[in-house]
Amino acid sequence: MRSYLLVFLFPVLFFSAGANAQKDTVLVLYYNLLSFPEGDPGREARLRTINSYLQADILVVNELVDNEGANIILSQSLNVYGADHYSKALFTNGPDSDNMLFYNSSKFTLYSQYIIQTGLRYINEYVLYYNSTDLALGDTIFLYFYSAHLKAGSQPPDEQQRLYEVRKFRERVDNLPTAENIFFGGDLNLYYSGEPAYDTLVNYGVYALNDPLPAGNWHNSYTYRLYHTQSTRTSVFGGGADGGLDDRFDFILFSDDVASGANKMKYMPGSCMAFGNDGNHLNKALVDPPVNPNLPDSVVQALYLMSDHLPVICRLEIEANNQPPVPERLIIAEIMQNPNNVFDSDGEWFEIFNPTGQGIDLNGWYIKDNDYDIHQINTTLVVPAGGFATLGNNADTAVNGNYQCDYQYINFYLSNGADEIILLKPDGYTEVDRVEYDGGVTWPDPTGASMIFIAGVDEDNNIGQNWITAQERELTFSGTSGDKGSPGTNGNGQNLLLEEFMIQVRVFLEGPFQISAMSTALNPDLPLTQPFSVNPWNYNGPEAVTGIPSLDITDWVLIELRDAPDISLADSGSVIARKASFLNKDGYLADHQSLGNPFFIENIKDSLYIVVYHRNHLAVMSSSGMIEIAGVYSWDFTVGSGKATGGVLGHKEVVQGIWAMTGGDGDGNGQTNNGDKNDVWVPQAGLDGYQSGDFNMDGQVNNGDKIEVWEYNTGSGTQVPY
Repeated sequence: MRSYLLVFLFPVLFFSAGANAQKDTVLVLYYNLLSFPEGDPGREARLRTINSYLQADILVVNELVDNEGANIILSQSLNVYGADHYSKALFTNGPDSDNMLFYNSSKFTLYSQYIIQTGLRYINEYVLYYNSTDLALGDTIFLYFYSAHLKAGSQPPDEQQRLYEVRKFRERVDNLPTAENIFFGGDLNLYYSGEPAYDTLVNYGVYALNDPLPAGNWHNSYTYRLYHTQSTRTSVFGGGADGGLDDRFDFILFSDDVASGANKMKYMPGSCMAFGNDGNHLNKALVDPPVNPNLPDSVVQALYLMSDHLPVICRLEIEANNQPPVPERLIIAEIMQNPNNVFDSDGEWFEIFNPTGQGIDLNGWYIKDNDYDIHQINTTLVVPAGGFATLGNNADTAVNGNYQCDYQYINFYLSNGADEIILLKPDGYTEVDRVEYDGGVTWPDPTGASMIFIAGVDEDNNIGQNWITAQERELTFSGTSGDKGSPGTNGNGQNLLLEEFMIQVRVFLEGPFQISAMSTALNPDLPLTQPFSVNPWNYNGPEAVTGIPSLDITDWVLIELRDAPDISLADSGSVIARKASFLNKDGYLADHQSLGNPFFIENIKDSLYIVVYHRNHLAVMSSSGMIEIAGVYSWDFTVGSGKATGGVLGHKEVVQGIWAMTGGDGDGNGQTNNGDKNDVWVPQAGLDGYQSGDFNMDGQVNNGDKIEVWEYNTGSGTQVPY
């Protein structure tokens, strides 16, 4: 079996234990959510009940249907009842049901994630690090979480499929020399500990794993009745399995360093359990008599109705210094100083955005201006992490213009001309933010519409040029008519929240193209660091690997994303992101770490255009905005002349019906001309390896490059606007 060597470039970390080291306890939960959010309605409330009881710090889940379900969990099951500290990983849409990691962002930060493709379902890798004051010294604790949903079934072919999937995990993790504190779990569908997949997990590999619960033949066994996780039901509903509790399918396994505490994180003995299983419900439903004496009835009912699986939990003890305080930073982001549909005394408001990773309670804070208006907030008012709060002079939606006011102030008024809004901490003098609008000199001066801050979170919100007039009445207002604005949300034109998305793009290179795919002759010679740091690209991105991770990779390419309302404005001034990625022989771009679709975290205001650069082919740009479905933006350059800007001038038909980037641009200046031959090809003629003059990319610079590629294309130029 071929092993790929692909590791993240983690910094070398040294833990400094000492008198300041303290203990922290972390609760980990693995849970199969049963095709969430499909099935019976209201299951987000069931999960809310379960986690409100457990207060898990890390939740690793299976059987998530889509990113919408993940967002429902985050907003309606976790960040509830005043909690605002949960975050989630980037959703990855695999060939079947999907995984997700939710985590307590006040304790942990997501460092990276990776996809292990098995053909049936993804196994997801999530790397977290612990937030502590040791971060200032370049020192912390990493945790590697793997979420797997292995093949179901009790027949020998099912066991072999599970073994194959586990071996794919082994290929990944055993080639990570810096891995520590490894957790592998999920719905593993194992019937007994003699299965080859189980044996491979706990007895083999660089990082052998530990099962904190007893090994044996778990299926329908009275001896192992405390450890069964499926099924919570004896009747079928919501798509789940029935039959009562009789199988141990759900697991948390961990590496030796977690068992011993060698890397500052230790499993707390006896803390692993099938949560909700009291040992008295073999082949029974969870709600059948006898009543579970260990849990509130509401929690038992929630477990029964939420899923046909029980979650598995364990507790960990971390040795690290306390988390540093999150800086209190707020941004005044939208102002309605002069409503038109209602009286000023009813309809004035302003919006605050919290760009930090932790909620900020404004109880005791002051809002004031430079004159005599001042008000001290006198109740709990939490501006959530990455969220908004709207403060106004009237909270009654019947008269305030139909917006949701989070806090009603008094003795504070917004002038229709020039005025100020100043936020002070409870000490009365520490200023956190200030805006001073001038009534139309450099600021907008609207009537019947709000002023919107349109710059990024790191830019100055006290500059009038960074504000515009709201152009529409957005959904955070009730009703379709009235004053315009977006109270309490990242409205149209605002750039405060960044969007997580993937791109799925297909493009061919003319030089290595053969019949229906591209050659991988250069694969052994590909550089381990992206090659676009030189002129003319001057891209200094960090993309690098320690070994080329797939034999299907043809070369590196550079991706550029442009955000513009139409193609006439999609020039270099509209660039919002650049990233180097791999190009597979089938034409699809692949993230250099996960080998899945490249992903980005950016704010998209208009339409997203993509430019693809290569070191010796003419760049191409999509002829219109990319197509977005469920957070994935897609474009296929290969299927027609009209897919690239400039049409037949923008790329080249290499066989009937298949189009590719035009070869021969050895110096990358956007033109195929004598300079590419004289200055690039001639000095390199006769050389082997990764050379820009190797236009057909067969690993040698020779006459074939000049005759078969350059001569056919001389005089061509890229149609990408600059």
